[in-house]
Amino acid sequence: MTQQKRRAPRVPLHISVSYTDAQGPQTRPAHNLSILGVFLRTPQPLEEGSPLELELSLPSGPLRLSGEVRRSRTNPFKNAGMGIAFCFKDEADAARVAALIEEAMFEGIGGALFSALEGKSAPDDLP
Repeated sequence: MTQQKRRAPRVPLHISVSYTDAQGPQTRPAHNLSILGVFLRTPQPLEEGSPLELELSLPSGPLRLSGEVRRSRTNPFKNAGMGIAFCFKDEADAARVAALIEEAMFEGIGGALFSALEGKSAPDDLP
């Protein structure tokens, strides 16, 4: 069994993320998210260290964030893409991503279990 090196848990979340690179506007799928960043599958990842302006398409409306490519993978047999670290401009953006992750966790494991694990009640805007 290999040991996880992740600093923050990921939650499954299928959203679109838009950004612009040298080829123009791009929209790529994200399949999971953490408070620290997102991995985007793309056949042409940007170089590590590249800054990005991202737009996450959320049910509540778009969320615009800055980011930086931290990992770039070009091998198509190992999920070609790029790992992007979020660079929050303010605490409100960080709080919105944290709330999104909390909602995804709630939906993924069920309200009663989430509440028991977190010692919280369900987020207000969820059924």
